[in-house]
Amino acid sequence: MAAVEERKAQQSQCTWDAAVAGCKAAVGALAVSWPAVYLANKNFTGFRTRLGISGKTALVVSPVFFMFFWSSEMKMHECTSKFYDNNNNNGKKVEEELF
Repeated sequence: MAAVEERKAQQSQCTWDAAVAGCKAAVGALAVSWPAVYLANKNFTGFRTRLGISGKTALVVSPVFFMFFWSSEMKMHECTSKFYDNNNNNGKKVEEELF
């Protein structure tokens, strides 16, 4: 029974770490994408006239979503790998998975 509670705690910690890593990466992507689109809109007539508001919005939010999901997934993979390495000899696969 203690092993199940330990796995639940590990799962909860992995989820929290992944969410935090994703948010940090998303903020970094936003810090780059928003000023880039703003400056392109301000300085380039072709960008301003040929690209609508939805395209400009997509150019801002697409990197944010990508970095959030990619960083979260990488953190979950790292955490799951640590779980397998710590609980198995030589990283052998177990019958029950963490998630």
